[in-house]
Amino acid sequence: DRGYDPNYYIDDYGDIHKSYSIPWVISASVSGIITLITIIVLVKKNKMVKKEALASSYVDKNSIKYNSKIDQFLHSHTSSYTVSNSGGSGGGKIGGGYSSGGGRHG
Repeated sequence: DRGYDPNYYIDDYGDIHKSYSIPWVISASVSGIITLITIIVLVKKNKMVKKEALASSYVDKNSIKYNSKIDQFLHSHTSSYTVSNSGGSGGGKIGGGYSSGGGRHG
């Protein structure tokens, strides 16, 4: 009686080979340890600069030229409008206007 031995297998050419099986827990542990070591080495090699809160820390003050800006009010324009109720009784007038700055008055 020939028994089946799970430690050996026969390939497509009829040759007998010994099976090597590594449990998945061991292979997952080894790959996790290798990954952890790689991450630690890469983090240690990273020479990060201390983070700054202000953008002026990263800008060379001599490389920027500011032009003077003048905000001058040149003119004013107002308009008004009327809405009438032509379809029924008790028509009314709604009035108002807007200035050039977008603020409503009236």
